[in-house]
Amino acid sequence: MQDRIPIVTEHTGLKDLYSDGGYYGEPVMETAAENGVTMHYTDMTGKKRSADKLSLTRFTWSEGLNVVKCPDDRKPLDSVYDTKKKLSVSHFAKDDCQSCLLRDNCPVEEQKKSMLLKVHKSSIVAAGVREELSRKEVRRENTSRRAAIEGTNSSLKRSQGMDKLKVRGIVKCSMQSAFKVIGHNFKQVYHGLKKLLAKPQAQGSVCPDAC
Repeated sequence: MQDRIPIVTEHTGLKDLYSDGGYYGEPVMETAAENGVTMHYTDMTGKKRSADKLSLTRFTWSEGLNVVKCPDDRKPLDSVYDTKKKLSVSHFAKDDCQSCLLRDNCPVEEQKKSMLLKVHKSSIVAAGVREELSRKEVRRENTSRRAAIEGTNSSLKRSQGMDKLKVRGIVKCSMQSAFKVIGHNFKQVYHGLKKLLAKPQAQGSVCPDAC
């Protein structure tokens, strides 16, 4: 995906790309952003944050991935983003955190002099994607727009014998697979035209010359 996005964008003017969670990853998200492409996923891979912990999306982030304020509207003492390590480090006053009602669920950790929030860029990006997928309407739209390649592969296996080729080697297998796909496409066109021709007859009308 990371390698193909620039090529596909150059030839098609791609703006939105829908895929399943298997293609998710920080490198893919960065490449997509660099090429002006918005990624839409149907699910996410990786470990999910515990439900009793505050999501990183509850924090307000600057474009430079510094913390502007916490979920309780408290500003950090300082916030620095390390571009090389891709790590955001923020310190909060102990007094602010100890009096906060969200303290038990907050991801900040207690230090000697302050409270620390230390997160990698990938975690911040993943939290944003998970937050978006938590909305049913978004997940439904992403699922409906994603190419249902599983159904196509299943059809090729059942109708064209793609599950067990009778040749060996990359070149031979690639050629036979290509011919089977072409044959499957002709079969689909045939069935489509057959339905189109049968429809006027069922209505009691004569098929026009264009048919």
